[in-house]
Amino acid sequence: MLLSLLTLSAEAAYPGLRVPVDGDRVRLIIVGDTGAMPVPEEEGAAWEGSHYNTVAIRDQLRRSMKAEGADGVVAMGDLIYGPTFAQLSPKCRDTDAVAEQWLDPLLGDYFDGLPTTWLALGNHDVGHYFYSRKRARCLRYYAATTENIRLPEAAYSVDFGLAQLLIVDTNRPPQRWPSAEMQRRIAEGSGWVIMGGHHVLKTTFDKESEVEIRQWLSESGTKPDLWINGHAHFLQFGVYDGIPALTSGSGSKVRVRPDCPGPECVGEETPLFSRSTFGYAVVDLTEETMTIRLKDAEGSALYCWEQTRGGHGAPCALEDAVVEAVVPEAAVLGGFPMCEASAALTLPDGSVLIADNEVKDALFSYSYASALIDPERQAFAEQDTARIEDIEALVGVDGTGVLMVGSHSRSKKCTLQPERRRLGLAAERVKTSDEEWAAMTASEDACRTALFGGAAGEDVGLLCAAIVAAESAAVTGDKNSCADTLNIEGAMTDDAGRIWLGLRAPVVPERGAAMVRLASDFIGQRALSLDAVAWVTLPPQQAIRELHTDGDYALGIAGAVEDSGGNMTLWRTPMSRLEPGARLVAERLSVLPPSSEGLTRVGEVLVVVTDGDTPKDDSATACVAPAGQLSLRLAP
Repeated sequence: MLLSLLTLSAEAAYPGLRVPVDGDRVRLIIVGDTGAMPVPEEEGAAWEGSHYNTVAIRDQLRRSMKAEGADGVVAMGDLIYGPTFAQLSPKCRDTDAVAEQWLDPLLGDYFDGLPTTWLALGNHDVGHYFYSRKRARCLRYYAATTENIRLPEAAYSVDFGLAQLLIVDTNRPPQRWPSAEMQRRIAEGSGWVIMGGHHVLKTTFDKESEVEIRQWLSESGTKPDLWINGHAHFLQFGVYDGIPALTSGSGSKVRVRPDCPGPECVGEETPLFSRSTFGYAVVDLTEETMTIRLKDAEGSALYCWEQTRGGHGAPCALEDAVVEAVVPEAAVLGGFPMCEASAALTLPDGSVLIADNEVKDALFSYSYASALIDPERQAFAEQDTARIEDIEALVGVDGTGVLMVGSHSRSKKCTLQPERRRLGLAAERVKTSDEEWAAMTASEDACRTALFGGAAGEDVGLLCAAIVAAESAAVTGDKNSCADTLNIEGAMTDDAGRIWLGLRAPVVPERGAAMVRLASDFIGQRALSLDAVAWVTLPPQQAIRELHTDGDYALGIAGAVEDSGGNMTLWRTPMSRLEPGARLVAERLSVLPPSSEGLTRVGEVLVVVTDGDTPKDDSATACVAPAGQLSLRLAP
């Protein structure tokens, strides 16, 4: 980082600094609440309550942050803790003594050897119980004597070229912030706007009463690209009123709270991610992309979020180069009559079973070699598929059987399709008639009782309400709503051997894409029988198009609810978190071509199969467009 340092603007109360960064990227480390002295060794108590870091953890944190190669560090306040009396004391009558006894062992030592560190003031830094200007001034004086620590004023801005950093003194009420000057700098800048201070915009399980900042942002019409803060002692990320908000407050103290996603992560506006661990965050900014990674003390990525300028954000791969193409381009898969591949399943003997959603009387079996399903080795599989239409998922059952799942969807003209509402295992069939489906979707209570076996809970209620609303609109003639009616396009087993189905529709705005669990005795039921719901956050405007069990992870394909021809997404989420009520966050692994419909693993390779086009002429002997296959490998 080349610093042409510290050209102050005329607004002395809110200094504006220009620190242009060479190259096409700005990388900032965000770490907060660093001001507690480390304890000699880890406490023996269970991991609950509050924990202070040890000398070893602090040293590891510093090594990890140094290894990031960042252009700067932003320390989000509470730089100095101390007993109540010390917090009330001015502390700056003897600057040298204060630095030696109080500031060097904490503030100076923590950031020693790190890139230029920009400070924000926390409540402990300015007196905790009342605002001490002398303590704030003391920290400014100290920063001015160091090589790498900067605190030009309690509030200031830094222009890095690709991004502006606007620090505000959140110990003061928003009414006392330099709002007009901040708005002017935002308007005049052309890069990303990162705004923040010590206190939270919104957090969960800790600082629920903090609402002033969020109100000010809304009322003032200020919308930064990212809000950053400390104060709450964990790592957390969410999006509130369209503003991504990053909490990085575990630099020296962790307050143990429920993980998000997780079964205890409930309530209004739960975050996309929350973890009680020592750590920090890394924000990478290019001209078009902002990437946020939350990391633990060892530097291991825990969560990733990426957003384009003017676009929507979405979870992303934890590390770069997670996926590599084994075969550089998609290859042809099979041939007529298999044209529209819709699901794939690798069998115990290594062969691959393929379903075609336009073929309702057969599955297709292929051999596999040299990273490809062999198009020359296509054969009809010995599976009884009679009268299951629009097969969209295949899943192994008990290591020997194959469950075939019809989409249960309406036609493009919005008519009921009873042959799609079927599950098949060997010669067994679970058929849901038009009359049974109408009864299941007559009301939310009927859906809960008949479709979900009386399962309780808010999640079942939300999904039932969405299903009933979509069916009601379809019945009353709103053909535009047909894309929102129930549509199953994925199936997988969990660690307990239970089968989960992935829904392409409906998507519930408050929760995301739905996964529903088949009842344990589903094959003995006369109609579709479910007993639980889980949710997965996917890229905006996308829903589940395939599921696959893959060791420690559930893998999936996401795509638009409606057939839009756009690219699709390969994603994963930890299997250990899949349970009723879970709110899973999908880690985006790779972009996939349009019409990616099936996913299976063969050895070390993931095979994605893509949909082709079946001829309308009954006498045809060739596909209009063949199905395809793409071979990928996940990095270790």
